[in-house]
Amino acid sequence: MPEEDLIQLRSKKLRMLITYLTTGCNYTFLEKFFRVLKSAISKLIPEVCDAIYKKLKASIK
Repeated sequence: MPEEDLIQLRSKKLRMLITYLTTGCNYTFLEKFFRVLKSAISKLIPEVCDAIYKKLKASIK
């Protein structure tokens, strides 16, 4: 996959997570808004949260 596509994919994942966390919307809304299956979203949200946590773990007290 070209680097530009990876950047766009990461950006979309982060936008989904931020939308989920800031609005409290459900996976059905995210599915329709971002055109991504709920089954993918249900895996993506925890994965992105874990990745962010691992990067910031040392900074969190």
